[in-house]
Amino acid sequence: MFLRREDVGLRPVEVSDYMFVKSLYDMEDVKQNFGGVPRPLTRSRFEEKVEKFENSSPEAYFVIEFNSEPVGQIKLQDIDEFHRTANLTSLALKPDIRGDGVGKSAIEMVIRYGLNELNLHKIRADIIEGNEQGSLVLEKCGFEEEGILEEEIFRNGNYLDVIRFRKF
Repeated sequence: MFLRREDVGLRPVEVSDYMFVKSLYDMEDVKQNFGGVPRPLTRSRFEEKVEKFENSSPEAYFVIEFNSEPVGQIKLQDIDEFHRTANLTSLALKPDIRGDGVGKSAIEMVIRYGLNELNLHKIRADIIEGNEQGSLVLEKCGFEEEGILEEEIFRNGNYLDVIRFRKF
């Protein structure tokens, strides 16, 4: 285990996690709340992501475990060692674990890892408008709203704003 806090742990993603991570990406609410182009997660694309992560890309990609069972994922992407910034992204949890504090614990561990181990100065997180649960958990973890990126994401025929949060 890479990071642990009580019953919640983070470990680096592995190729063998493909089916689990795919099940997260296949959830409709996850597709709607992720900012990228919603498309199926193929095994080859997943293997490329894991290989990139393993080969020192500027990214930290974790599986979230609760009581040693995989329940979600979270990433720290676009790690910029010069400016000491990064983006917290891709928090996805199985529906039956949401609201139990697991996501909050995972975010707090990633923040601590980023600020203390990677010596980051600032961590950003973007939330698509309408994702109140995402905004709330970030605020509970000490993030503050930094601004709004207007009409940033195209979903279901509409442009949506993105709320940018930050934590120092």
